[in-house]
Amino acid sequence: MTVLKLPPSIGVAALLAFAVAYLLGTFAGVANQAWIFGGALAFPLVCTLLGLVGAIILLLLAAAVRPLRTRVNLLSTASMAVVAGILALTLVLATPSLTSPDSVPVRAGARELRSLAWNVHQEDVPAETLVALMAETEPYVVMFAELYSGGDEARFPGGRYPTGYQLVDGHAIAVTLFVSERLGEYRLVAFDESAAYTGIVAEPVDPESESPKIVAVHTTRMTLHPDIGAGLWLRGLDWIAQHCAEPNTIALGDFNAGPANFTDGRLGECQLHSLGTSAPTWPSTVPVPLGATIDHVLATPDWTPTYARTLDVPAPGTDHRPVFSVLTR
Repeated sequence: MTVLKLPPSIGVAALLAFAVAYLLGTFAGVANQAWIFGGALAFPLVCTLLGLVGAIILLLLAAAVRPLRTRVNLLSTASMAVVAGILALTLVLATPSLTSPDSVPVRAGARELRSLAWNVHQEDVPAETLVALMAETEPYVVMFAELYSGGDEARFPGGRYPTGYQLVDGHAIAVTLFVSERLGEYRLVAFDESAAYTGIVAEPVDPESESPKIVAVHTTRMTLHPDIGAGLWLRGLDWIAQHCAEPNTIALGDFNAGPANFTDGRLGECQLHSLGTSAPTWPSTVPVPLGATIDHVLATPDWTPTYARTLDVPAPGTDHRPVFSVLTR
């Protein structure tokens, strides 16, 4: 076969080229929002394992086919397999673990902002689970993606929304935002009317309030459809960046974007605060290291992150895990 005449070193070179491109995309932001490649950046362990499989296939080919059985081919393919294996093991060991909701820090004072975000998948998570999680973590800002305009209030225990929270109406967008009465009264000031269903923006009614502007996010995912690709996804990220252009702003929710997709770890002036501390959030149906961290809390530099974790909440109705954070100033 003609393909067997190609030395495995060419395959190794191709794998090395992809590895270099992947590292540049992850750490230097090169093409980090490009179609398909940008999506691959959200799954570092999966891509590393694919590279490992490719290196092993090339190694077996070099060992099994006599014309290709040379020292150079064997050494190059074996080296690539070893490097990929070490990298995969490192990624597994470095992946943060999930955190139990009862392990989050207790409220510490008026200068902190506690946030909870979770994609509940078309209201499939029981309202009792949502209320229990809110009671256990005591957040001041709560964002549920795919819970349309609060859902049906009758679904909640006692037929009422959680006590002590204001529901910010989402205009039928797939975002529900609850804000604690401790932050004062909020009003809806913007929402995305495009097909990207990106989210809503809420601000305090009192112009003298020190409470933050809140951008509650649920962007559309990147798609393989040739006519759509990353277009709507990029439009959603741009919309978020526009609303993160001023101080005292937080953005939270399902971004459908991994840390590597945020150039310099930010959207507009909002910085990603979960990098290195939050375990992958999606999909919850696979082992944690194989997932992607696409649910986040971002904030402008006037807020300092003190805690950010992905929570371990059994909920078969959704394929996302909730994220919780504490910011102070």
